[in-house]
Amino acid sequence: MVARAVLLGRLLDLAWSQWTALGVAGSVAPARDPVDVEALMIFTAELASDDPRLCDEALDWCSRFHGFSSKPRLKQLLRRALPSAQKAFGPFGQALEHHAGRRWPGASVTSAPPRRLSGKSRLPPLTEPALFNLRLRAMFGVGARADIIGALLSHASNDFGAADLVFVGYSKRNIAEALDMLAAAELFRSVRSGNRVRFSWDRREPLSALLEPIPTRVPAWSSILRVMSGFLDLLTRIDGKSDRLSAVEAARFFRESARDLQSLVSDLPVLSATTTKQSLSDWVLSTTEQLVDTSGTSSKTPRARSRR
Repeated sequence: MVARAVLLGRLLDLAWSQWTALGVAGSVAPARDPVDVEALMIFTAELASDDPRLCDEALDWCSRFHGFSSKPRLKQLLRRALPSAQKAFGPFGQALEHHAGRRWPGASVTSAPPRRLSGKSRLPPLTEPALFNLRLRAMFGVGARADIIGALLSHASNDFGAADLVFVGYSKRNIAEALDMLAAAELFRSVRSGNRVRFSWDRREPLSALLEPIPTRVPAWSSILRVMSGFLDLLTRIDGKSDRLSAVEAARFFRESARDLQSLVSDLPVLSATTTKQSLSDWVLSTTEQLVDTSGTSSKTPRARSRR
């Protein structure tokens, strides 16, 4: 299917650009926007069958620098992933367990031989814009606190609670505990109203000065890459099917991806009995271009994040 091949090439370029920015040996120009390591791991596992070298080089990086990865966040993102992504991550997780010597969420038990690693990955300076999230984790620890700080620095809201930050990729309980700790450190102010606790910045300017340079844009990659995975799965499932059956598959995709789509896309198509496979494929490709430009960065700030 032509549309799937076009989409696949686009997504492989996106994945390579982000891994190259992290220090993987690749020829694609590195991404400029901050990379989301856990979301990228899940996304890459889905592309493994179409580009084994991408998977091998990603495993090489993860085996060397897995200390920057958050297992609790990876576990939460896998829970929110599509079934196809969860299944694809199993062999990737098993290979990572073999090379990193640690247990990983979502790893499956297979009889596949261990992958051989190239040993070519190198970690660039953490001051590079694409490594902003890793720099935060190096400073504040790998966990919810670092990721919350990164998310809050990327938008102007000065009033937030745990429920507003679930998009970061942790459970609401973990986020609430992290906010309490950051408030105890006087980074935030907290105000209780009944059973609700709201927070606001107390030391944003000094922290921003410490973390400079701060990226001007932090895409919601966990949502964007889930949608991209859904697109690829959708075009795979409609290959060879009639327009009517393709519309049925599309309706299923929209149900599964409703929350992400509503936060990211402003022009959702209206499915009807006259929806054709060609029009659906065209919309998928144009929306992919809308969300992701040629350097691996988002061309649109998700509405869900801008509201917070």
